[in-house]
Amino acid sequence: MMSNNYNMMNRFMRMRYQDSGRSHQMDSRLGQKSRSRRNTWAAWLLTLLSFLVYMAVSDWTGRGQVIAHRAGQTNVVAWLTVLEIIATVLFALGIFVVEYAFLVRPWRWSAQHDALTSLLNQGAFWATAQNLWHRYRDKTSVTIMIADVDHFKSINDEYGHLQGDQVLMHIGHVLGQPGSSTAVVGRIGGEEFAALWVGSPSNDVYRTAEHWSGQIQSIECPEGISHVTISVGIATAHPSAVETLQSLESLARHADKALYRAKTNGRNRIETIQC
Repeated sequence: MMSNNYNMMNRFMRMRYQDSGRSHQMDSRLGQKSRSRRNTWAAWLLTLLSFLVYMAVSDWTGRGQVIAHRAGQTNVVAWLTVLEIIATVLFALGIFVVEYAFLVRPWRWSAQHDALTSLLNQGAFWATAQNLWHRYRDKTSVTIMIADVDHFKSINDEYGHLQGDQVLMHIGHVLGQPGSSTAVVGRIGGEEFAALWVGSPSNDVYRTAEHWSGQIQSIECPEGISHVTISVGIATAHPSAVETLQSLESLARHADKALYRAKTNGRNRIETIQC
């Protein structure tokens, strides 16, 4: 009897967690759609307001030009014409600013960020990392970290993809917290994350990775999961290695080797390679 009650309680708690996960993700999606609608309406309203102001100024200057022309005040006509041109230019600029602020910029952000974790997505991360690599590889050290969630497939298989998504969201929150020296952080695969530093000492990078790993181990987990861990591979390229490391891909391969070493040595650890 006690065993049956315990099993029923476990099922009940698991269902509550699943419902909570669905609710959280649904709220997140609804919030994004709501913000998008608000931005669209705000853009249209500000555009309409700008148009009304422009029409009022245009009407006023037009009437003024007619009156001044009849009175033979050519200077006033010229100034009113200039004022109308300025109003037209300001109206066009206002439309551009409104459209960019409320429509283009949010769209660009969505195109560059992972919807689940709010970190840079794979394409945006590697594009940003490439730019930093080409700018600084011969001037200072460049360090890349690749992290992988341990046994993530088992989490998905046993507890479902909603719980797996919850874990990834928590990890994204940890990695997305502003760091003093972190240049760029992104989600580059299903359960893979990456970060790149420019000019940061190796010890600082290692301590940051340790801090992240500790925070991830303490995140709230689905029922039955004791804790979540990550394996981390770090590779640092110094300016003296420019001749041997011709590309960011080469440095990333070294970080991947360090990650593989962390996996084979028992997981939940950090391995480093100096290039």
